[in-house]
Amino acid sequence: MADLIRDILTGIGALVLLAAAALSALAWLAWRRDQQALKTALPPLDLPALSPEQHQRLRDDLEAFEKGETP
Repeated sequence: MADLIRDILTGIGALVLLAAAALSALAWLAWRRDQQALKTALPPLDLPALSPEQHQRLRDDLEAFEKGETP
């Protein structure tokens, strides 16, 4: 009887380890897919640089927004 219980527990342990390995592989594949998506999702930035006046205006608008004011 003890051998049967030990065999059952060993089988359950093996299934748990197998499930953990499968979930780990799936998580790694999802992470890898996300990393590849990040590399291809962003187009090259060919935007012109902001002038100092435009930059300051954006900062002022952001500060006004954070205070709850309408810029």
